Amino acid sequence: MSNRRVESLTYDLKTEETVRFDADPVGHETDAFSLRLEDGRLTVDLHENFSSVEEAREEVESFLEAWEVSYGLQIGEREISFDYKDAEVIREDNETGDVTVEAGTLKLDVSENVNVEYHVERPEYPDPPEKFRLSPDARTLWNRYEGYEQGREPLFSMGYACLEFLEGRAGGREEAAARYHTEDAVLDDLGRLTSTRGGPDVARKPSSSQGEATPKERKWIEEVIRKIVRQVGISDAGHDPETLTKGDLPPLP
Repeated sequence: MSNRRVESLTYDLKTEETVRFDADPVGHETDAFSLRLEDGRLTVDLHENFSSVEEAREEVESFLEAWEVSYGLQIGEREISFDYKDAEVIREDNETGDVTVEAGTLKLDVSENVNVEYHVERPEYPDPPEKFRLSPDARTLWNRYEGYEQGREPLFSMGYACLEFLEGRAGGREEAAARYHTEDAVLDDLGRLTSTRGGPDVARKPSSSQGEATPKERKWIEEVIRKIVRQVGISDAGHDPETLTKGDLPPLP
């Protein structure tokens, strides 16, 4: 009779075509695994005993997606992703003591005649998230923001939907501010701007709109939503984030 355990997983770091990293290696360790990102290749050594590649991937990739989104929250869009390549699996025969290393399935993405011109070179890899996790609520908020960023939803309806979601989860605006360590005035400004700005085709309430948002106001809404996603992800992971205040955001006119 033999036992199988997954020793390691390997991923390739994928980026936008206009971006590449020329960076020193970065490492990180959790109770379940340790990882090292070097030269665009991520190696994950597993500490826990996973009998199947699928089980190991589920554990690791929830962390990797949080890493992708955590960096996206910093720069405004999802710029990196981790593409699974293969796994190293050990099979131990309990009767003979033999150990066999099985190669995992290798998935290759091959594109022909691709001419990539890099415009941005980043000198450091993004830090793996220490406290942020992509909880179901953080994912909901991120999906709304990413839908806006990709042109699928107007800014004002996205921002107000996120605010309403937070209020619904916490039981009110004051409760949401307390639960997610956010100054009341930040949520009040978010509600005001998303309710009273925008032209007839994009305003959440066209009849009560006070006109188009200024570039500063648009930038403020974008940034506050990203910061709120981070507050939610940290809170849902069981940590207390630093309180988000108006001083952490660009000044409003």
